[in-house]
Amino acid sequence: MLWIRWLTNKAILKVSDLKGGCVQCGQCCHDPKFTVKLSPMEADYARNYGIEVFEDDGVEYIQFIVKAVCKHLGFKDGKAFCRIHDTRNQLCRDYPFPNTVLKEGCGFRR
Repeated sequence: MLWIRWLTNKAILKVSDLKGGCVQCGQCCHDPKFTVKLSPMEADYARNYGIEVFEDDGVEYIQFIVKAVCKHLGFKDGKAFCRIHDTRNQLCRDYPFPNTVLKEGCGFRR
C-alpha cells in the first residue's frame, strides 16, 4: 500500500486541457484508474517488482485501478455527493489527473 501512496503523490497535477466539469455522477468514486508517469529510475524499480510498465512516445508509465467504492459517496435526488467534501483527501481534491481514464457519464472531457 505504501508503494501506491508514493505513486499517487507523484500523480497530483492539474490538467488544463480538460473541458467541462463535475456533473456529480459519482463515477470517479467507483474503481478509479490512475496513470502515473515514471522517471527511468522509477520504471526500472517498478519492473524489478513485477509491475507492468507501459511506454508511449518515450514516456514510461504504470496504470492501476483501485477496486473499491468510496465509503463517503452518497446520493441525493439522483446526484452523487461526498459526505466529507470539506475535509476530503488531496487525491480527491485534485481529480482528474493527467491521463485519467474518464468514465462514461463524467462531465470532464478532453
